[in-house]
Amino acid sequence: MNRYTKSDNETINQVGIRLKLLRDHTGLNQTETAIRISEMFEFKLSPGTLSKWEAGKETPSLDNVRRLAIYYDTTLDYLANGEEITATIQEQAKTIVGSLANKPSLYVIWRLLKDLREDDLDLLFAIIKRFSIKKG
Repeated sequence: MNRYTKSDNETINQVGIRLKLLRDHTGLNQTETAIRISEMFEFKLSPGTLSKWEAGKETPSLDNVRRLAIYYDTTLDYLANGEEITATIQEQAKTIVGSLANKPSLYVIWRLLKDLREDDLDLLFAIIKRFSIKKG
């Protein structure tokens, strides 16, 4: 007996489609992606499991959806509903950066961060996100 309704199955399929689109955007195959996610979050993700998620045959747990959102630098809203809130996030980032520059205690950090290359910033954000997941 199938425990999902037709609507649930459509949602699972849409999540899978979005996961595949995000992975395709990285240019990595399922094996490479599974390895990177496994290393980033110190848990074992097999390419087969990733394949099932992308095909809509299985749905990832909430913890795994959170990991995927962090890995792909997107939101849970996007993965679940397809809703993008990039502009809001960009506005929040500008506000945060501005407040860093205006607080003497954080100014040193801002000075160090403002000149980092984008790939270094991506790595730094991944590290920060990884620590925030361990705390939560």
